[in-house]
Amino acid sequence: MLSVWCGRARAPGEAGPVARASASPPSWAGHRRGLPFIGVCAAGAPAMATSRRTGVPEATGPVSTMADGITVRVPVPTAVAWMREVVDDVLLVEEDIRLAPRTVRDALGLILEPSGAVGIAAALRHDLGTAPLGTILTGGNYSPGLLAELAPDPARVNRPVSA
Repeated sequence: MLSVWCGRARAPGEAGPVARASASPPSWAGHRRGLPFIGVCAAGAPAMATSRRTGVPEATGPVSTMADGITVRVPVPTAVAWMREVVDDVLLVEEDIRLAPRTVRDALGLILEPSGAVGIAAALRHDLGTAPLGTILTGGNYSPGLLAELAPDPARVNRPVSA
């Protein structure tokens, strides 16, 4: 199963985004059945991936990604501990994250924010094998510029031909 583990929250007194365990227990059920549970982080905000690998919450400096919903700088220790128990691996996706919302738009007709489509970005970027996979598609928090970029082009919309 491919899913997004990084989320946005703020610790008391924290000015920037931090990570928290955003998956509810039902989403862990697949992991208990032996399915791999893979997290996805933006390469420009790798704090959760690094923290999962080392087991120690490791803050990063400035982050740089268009996927602002997963711009984790300061991982919450509890989230890192849970992630090490549940998440089998974490993949990083580059700023070609921009391709994922376009792919979802073209294939499914959905407009998603970049953070809500990073599972698709990971599937497009990494060799995940041939087994079926699932990902969460979510997010309507996009900038007006990105919405304009992703909105269907009226010139390309199929219109009935008048007689």
